[in-house]
Amino acid sequence: ALNPFYRDHFFMTAFPSRNLYGFKLEPAGAAYRMVGEHTVAQGVLMVGLAFGPSGALYVADWSSSGYAMNEKGAVWKLDDPTDASSALRLSTAALIRQDWSEATAPHLLEQLSHPDQRVRMKAQFEMVRRDNSAGLIVVATDRAAPELARLHAIWGLGQLVRSGRVLTDTTIAALLTDPASEVRAQTAKILGESSDLPPSGLAGLRNLLQDPADRPAFFAAITLGLQRDPGSINEIIGYLERHPDDRFHRHAATMGLVGTATPAQLAAFADHG
Repeated sequence: ALNPFYRDHFFMTAFPSRNLYGFKLEPAGAAYRMVGEHTVAQGVLMVGLAFGPSGALYVADWSSSGYAMNEKGAVWKLDDPTDASSALRLSTAALIRQDWSEATAPHLLEQLSHPDQRVRMKAQFEMVRRDNSAGLIVVATDRAAPELARLHAIWGLGQLVRSGRVLTDTTIAALLTDPASEVRAQTAKILGESSDLPPSGLAGLRNLLQDPADRPAFFAAITLGLQRDPGSINEIIGYLERHPDDRFHRHAATMGLVGTATPAQLAAFADHG
């Protein structure tokens, strides 16, 4: 979409200041911080944004000077004409238009690493529609595959987990101990919605509370709460002790304790530092 400069940017309208802002994110502990904020466009009352398949950005213009409607709204097209016919944008538009109901599984798995998120998600959802967990597991556990492809495969497995699919001990162990921290983090996240998580999965999540990276521990704490695992209380307290000043870790520990501890057990920590 747009041009190479805006790769990995987010866009945000500011109502009613008539500004469109662009910014990027960089990791900061368990979360992110905004960087490079700047004004992309201004002048009209922008209230909604959508990217078209061609890569142009379309902006809904409320038009009125306030909340009252005056039936003079418009849709503006924001684009970079020097990049509108780039090979990547043209091929992306073609992929978005294609019917993938008959596409081969190797083709879909290849598109999980496409530069455009819409193409990656289209491939992910088609694999899920086919209930092809085996193909998703192959990509998710392939340490040589592009990380974005692996993450989309994990998110696809998460969709199947929500519909009742059970991941094997082997798959869970491989993903929770993967060298890539975001693979560990997103695996911990999707396991929160598993209706039949094996004991080995719970043990792997408890181990993740001591992960050297922030995000795997953050999602592990929340997931242990969702799984209502009473055996994790002391481990979650230990996790909180290791991150006493980070609001995101405090939130994750709180949600972990909400699901795992009884009021009496929580009361025992009332005087804890």
